[in-house]
Amino acid sequence: MRSRARVSRSGPTYLDDAIATVVLRERDAGEVRLDPQLLDARDPVDLLACLRAGPAPRVIPQIKRRARDPDMADFSAAHLAATLADAGAPLISVCTSERDGGPIDDLPAACGAVAVPVLWSDLVVSSRQLVVARRAGAQAVVLTVLALPPPRLRELAVLARRLGLAPVGRVHDEAGIERALAAGIACLEVSAREPATGSLDLERACSFRSSVPRRFGFIVGGGISDHGQVVAMRGRDIDAVVVGRHLMQADDPGLALMSLAAY
Repeated sequence: MRSRARVSRSGPTYLDDAIATVVLRERDAGEVRLDPQLLDARDPVDLLACLRAGPAPRVIPQIKRRARDPDMADFSAAHLAATLADAGAPLISVCTSERDGGPIDDLPAACGAVAVPVLWSDLVVSSRQLVVARRAGAQAVVLTVLALPPPRLRELAVLARRLGLAPVGRVHDEAGIERALAAGIACLEVSAREPATGSLDLERACSFRSSVPRRFGFIVGGGISDHGQVVAMRGRDIDAVVVGRHLMQADDPGLALMSLAAY
């Protein structure tokens, strides 16, 4: 695995510009003073128990406002989150990235509308962002391995847990898997995007399941657009898939979620 890891990490990635932008923004914002009352005040949600409480793979809907058609983008994140929870979502991902997410206000709106856990999806590079997620009501947070040197990845994973946030390591290759597991992250979201170009390759993402011990959660993110793709993952030890664009472009996202998740 190590020889492949060295190769897969060489060269630029499709996220480089976005990462640089976020790093500069967070540097300007400065680190936040940690409120002692937020530290160790609650246990992180047990994502594995949540994901493995039903037939695999579970379908995690992602609210990503910019993926919706422009004439349909003015929606209530709270209402949509409630609709998706009522449709059977085991948890809900809220994306606030500049590329295809929504404003940060979508996160507290969704958190306040549902009882299921909410996973915040963005490029997180600072402790300030983790505090923002905690105060917004999120129960879990994505840490993108490509965006963080190993020591910083471990540091943010530890801080996330102390804030009561379950860290989910977003990885793109075996190098990322190794780094996430070494940082003590128990649940991985394996991106279907090839790291150099950003092109989608769903089978490539699924193939990494053999590199991850069963005791770790395994989520595939991206590339799902029909029920047949979900069916094809059954029996492959894939705990869940994240689906954003397909649901956001549906006339009825709740019905579309139920159709994807139907057994």
